[in-house]
Amino acid sequence: MNIKESKQHYISNKILLLPLILINMKKIKIVWAAISIALVFTVGSCDKKNKSTGNADLSTLKDSFSFAAGFNYGLQLKERELTDLNFDALIAGMKEAFFKDSGWIITPDLYEDIVKRHLAIVQEASSEKNIKESADFISKKSSEKGVQKTETGLLWKVIKEGEGANPNITDTVVIHLRVELPDGKVFEDTKDMVDPIEVPVSAAWPGMVEGLQMMRPGAIYEFYVPYELGFGKNPQLRGMPPNKALMYRIEMFDIK
Repeated sequence: MNIKESKQHYISNKILLLPLILINMKKIKIVWAAISIALVFTVGSCDKKNKSTGNADLSTLKDSFSFAAGFNYGLQLKERELTDLNFDALIAGMKEAFFKDSGWIITPDLYEDIVKRHLAIVQEASSEKNIKESADFISKKSSEKGVQKTETGLLWKVIKEGEGANPNITDTVVIHLRVELPDGKVFEDTKDMVDPIEVPVSAAWPGMVEGLQMMRPGAIYEFYVPYELGFGKNPQLRGMPPNKALMYRIEMFDIK
């Protein structure tokens, strides 16, 4: 099943397949970015034998491939916000995996224990920071002109009003969706896929379920979602930080 076909299908646990599709697109983008860099450096290595990036000598194809592999892995760590690293230890660990020259034996159980303990510390610090940032974001948005609030705490603003009936919980809507974090970083944008997506209202993310039923075809709304109504403390979506407020910009085209 290709990406276009898979847009019409959804998993059953009330989470859109949309995130899964876009995650795959992210992976594709990362891989192609690494390949593109490798190609650029490969071409450069043919013309300039002494070309380098930072302290890395990229004068051969092997050099370029090695850099591209490291770049790709670095992107994956950064995407998961695992940026507090000891790079000397990271390189030593990679060498251990290849050459067994550091004296360490990392068993699967030991690896799992180290990762769990480190992630717990990182996520706790990130979670507390995100709670404050999210609260500040929601407070600021709530005071903006035209922003209204539902009983659940969902903030919303009409950019353009639509016409006709509102969708109900059993309907499927045709929309474009843009998701931003409080700092304005675009997390996902379905316009990257060109065609609008079909979303069962009942299978949308928390916050979106309520918001979609407020809209009509032709409408464009922005929703400012407190973290409690979004993905919460333990988001099950790769790349989504814990306890982050979100901005959904939704353009509704049709109801099915």
